[in-house]
Amino acid sequence: MIWDRLIECKDEIISILDRDCEEYNEVGMEKFNKETWTNRTWKNLNVRRAHFEIVDARDTKGQYMLHLSLFPILDNGGPIYGLDIIASKSKVRYFHDYSPLLVNEHPLSRYFIQESTWFKPTKPRVRPLLDTEIFSEGVISGGNIKDESELNQICTLATSNLESYLDKISDYDGDSNKEDVKKGQNFYSEHFQNQQQNSHTTAVLQSLGLPEEDITTFCTENLFPKI
Repeated sequence: MIWDRLIECKDEIISILDRDCEEYNEVGMEKFNKETWTNRTWKNLNVRRAHFEIVDARDTKGQYMLHLSLFPILDNGGPIYGLDIIASKSKVRYFHDYSPLLVNEHPLSRYFIQESTWFKPTKPRVRPLLDTEIFSEGVISGGNIKDESELNQICTLATSNLESYLDKISDYDGDSNKEDVKKGQNFYSEHFQNQQQNSHTTAVLQSLGLPEEDITTFCTENLFPKI
């Protein structure tokens, strides 16, 4: 059931991005598209970069991973959409947020919190102190879940919030100084670049037997590239 629901979630995300954005080939990303590892990028008038990473190693490693991030254009001070779901055959870890950039309580982050109040992880993961500078007060993070209904709920929430994000992010075009937004987005990217050596993403890529040099390059230059 885990694999079927994650594949369904992956297909739903791609369908939403294809509907509301235009896919493009990001320079340098082609190196990181392999048999079990896929990276795709989209953009539109309001989102400068949407990156969807899929690791499908069900047959070889018993693992499946979805990573999605959306960054607004540089005069839009809206939050960054983030989603990670990492699954083995028997358990799932996940993270989901609208991470605010310039203000702690951006209206769209408040909307995310309000829309997500119904969802309660059975095994919530505690945020490191440093992450309080990055994530919203309503960040959703769960670990070691084995309940089919909880997996279905986080997938449903993630796709619903993706549609809402793409629908509402344009409301904040032109509301912020480009240099401030650039600084905020780079701060977010730097945070994850610094964490990549200990991240679940890195561990999954290492388990695929990928070269360490490729993993380091991907995590620092392609997963969360600075502007």
